[in-house]
Amino acid sequence: MSRFTATFGPIVGLLLVSGLAGAGLPRAKGWREEGKARTYSPKTIYQAINGAAELFISYGFRGLLEQGYRTSKKKKKKKAVTVQVYDQGSALGAFGVFSRERGKAFQPLKVGAAGAFKALGHCAAYQSRHYVKIQTVTGKLKLKDCQLLLKKVMGWLPGRGVAPAELALLPTADRVTSSEGYAPESYLGLRKLQNCVFAEYRGAKDKKTYTLFIVLPPKGKGTQKLWSELASGLKAKPAGADMLLKQVPYRGAVVLLKSAKGIFGATGIGAERAKSVLRAAFAK
Repeated sequence: MSRFTATFGPIVGLLLVSGLAGAGLPRAKGWREEGKARTYSPKTIYQAINGAAELFISYGFRGLLEQGYRTSKKKKKKKAVTVQVYDQGSALGAFGVFSRERGKAFQPLKVGAAGAFKALGHCAAYQSRHYVKIQTVTGKLKLKDCQLLLKKVMGWLPGRGVAPAELALLPTADRVTSSEGYAPESYLGLRKLQNCVFAEYRGAKDKKTYTLFIVLPPKGKGTQKLWSELASGLKAKPAGADMLLKQVPYRGAVVLLKSAKGIFGATGIGAERAKSVLRAAFAK
């Protein structure tokens, strides 16, 4: 047992929701821990990330484990980073935060379920219910630093390095790489559209980009009941026996389809084409 594990174990034991009791973050070659580890609950997360806490809470935040690291004394150019391990309660919650913070300008990393390196000293990854973020304090965080630290932390975390099962419901044909996301509430600015997984697509012929999404029903609520609530809450117009149409300012037409597989939607390509795309992708 490392000195870090021995001193950190009792602190981690406070974060029972993470399932990490009795363990400590692993050491990475050339790095040493700096200062004491800190833990935060949903009530105290504001102390760690004031201004960004609402994002994590909206995705099911349960607890945060934070530890500083610094390069060893033998290194000429000193570097210091903060490693944060967020327990988001579910794989979908961890993925949702990761996809939001990852943005579009990043370099993919093969670590955990997925990882991303950003040029401004920030890298992140997720695995099962945990989201891990590493940020620079001093010095320049390079790609190799991120790969080393993330692999150590992700190897220590429980769970498998696979994407949430819900993402597999999205069609793969014409999907834009790394465009997947999850919105727990107010998707497309519509308060009634909740628990939506989505991705961008690009037409093979016209190269136009549009979005397909799936409305995941809450536990215990069937498709028909959810469909009725959406029709009423969104004040959407019928667009056929199994379709709804909602015009959204600055976004255009949002079309919903109800099928035996669930409730699906499309936006960004006009109402008529959205109907056609939805039927081709989900009605069979």
